Amino acid sequence: AQLNAAVMAPDGEVDLGFRRLIGHVASHAAGCRYCEAHTLLGARNFGVSDAKLADIW
Repeated sequence: AQLNAAVMAPDGEVDLGFRRLIGHVASHAAGCRYCEAHTLLGARNFGVSDAKLADIW
C-alpha cells in the first residue's frame, strides 16, 4: 500500500495518466487481468484518450 501511495502520489513529475499506462503494461506482463482493467480505467479517468489506450497493444 505504501509503495502504491508513493508511486501514484499526485505531486510527482510524471503525468498521472502516463503512470496508469505504465501500471497497465506492468499488470499485463504479470498476467493480472483485474489490475489491467483498473489501470486502464484509471488512465482514462486521468485524461488519456481512447485512441491512445487503443494503441497500447
